[in-house]
Amino acid sequence: MVLAVAVLLVGGGSFLSLAWQRHESASLRTEETALRAQIQTDRANLAALKAKGGNSHLFFCGGGRARKEEPSLRPGCP
Repeated sequence: MVLAVAVLLVGGGSFLSLAWQRHESASLRTEETALRAQIQTDRANLAALKAKGGNSHLFFCGGGRARKEEPSLRPGCP
């Protein structure tokens, strides 16, 4: 009896864990698709800006070292 309850608890927990992971995976795929679309839009905007003779610079702030994953458009980063 105790063994059956333990198996049910472990099996149920495993099933719930897998269901949650599938939901998270689907959510991350949706977010990735949106981010890839945003990258394409940003690249098109940058190309249009360059075609008009514009120029932009990204400034990196934080921790005393420049980190490429945290760009800021302002020289006096928050």
